[in-house]
Amino acid sequence: MAVEHRGRLTCLHSPEEPPLNTLFLVQRPGSGANPDVLRVSDRLRAAARDW
Repeated sequence: MAVEHRGRLTCLHSPEEPPLNTLFLVQRPGSGANPDVLRVSDRLRAAARDW
């Protein structure tokens, strides 16, 4: 976490192990037949490869 102080960022806490940013992609049962849902899911999965 950082705070701006007189125009500068100052680190307040630097843990030994930084937190994981785990994301989950979920969808309603049966929504896989919707082409819009599939398009969004495919784009998110493709983008996540570069995260």
